[in-house]
Amino acid sequence: MRRPWKQMLDLRSFNFPRKIATVITRIKANTVYFQTNYTIVVLFSVFLSLVWNTLSLLILLALLGAWLFLYFLRDEPLTVFHREIDHRVVLIVMYVLTLSILFLTDAKLNIAVAVVAGVVVVLSHAAVRKTEDMYQNEDETSRLLP
Repeated sequence: MRRPWKQMLDLRSFNFPRKIATVITRIKANTVYFQTNYTIVVLFSVFLSLVWNTLSLLILLALLGAWLFLYFLRDEPLTVFHREIDHRVVLIVMYVLTLSILFLTDAKLNIAVAVVAGVVVVLSHAAVRKTEDMYQNEDETSRLLP
């Protein structure tokens, strides 16, 4: 589920942690909580890196259609041969498929730099975003935080 961007970017929810354990806890909790938002950030980074590479951009747009259909616009779990596929499996398969297909194009370096840049942005945000104010129910909180 995509979280509101306003909640993700709320400046009052940012501070620099004092302990490495806090950084690790925040990264774990925030990557689960903002998983869809972070995926969009990385995909947008890849999109920007391919703006001047037409073939790769067209391939990415086709893959984005698959992302929309299989991940972003789906309210219920994906079912294949009467079996439910966990959203994390769909996410991992789509990441690997997208990167594999795009690496077959001429934009390998652009894609690699874009993915690294996107991951740096995501990890930086996850490390400095406080986790205390983001959970809306106790079940989610107890499942995500140690």
